[in-house]
Amino acid sequence: MVKEVNANEVAPSDKLTDSVYHYDSKEKIFELGEKFAARMAEREAEHSEEKDDKASVIGDLNTKKEEAAKTPRKEKPDKGVKTKGGEEI
Repeated sequence: MVKEVNANEVAPSDKLTDSVYHYDSKEKIFELGEKFAARMAEREAEHSEEKDDKASVIGDLNTKKEEAAKTPRKEKPDKGVKTKGGEEI
């Protein structure tokens, strides 16, 4: 598409290149658009692996939570009513 636009619409003196570039302001990287797409695909694959790991940790936590809910609770001792100067607090 860039080549077509450059050939038909852009003056030869204004033409820079037929390649698409991308600047990543967070990473401070200026690269070809193809390399950017590949880098983002790689990053997405890494994040999906991390999500799988997190999902198992959450599953473990939910299992522990269910086990804790099944164990009987200790009853709190009755401490009675606190008073100060004959009045309840």
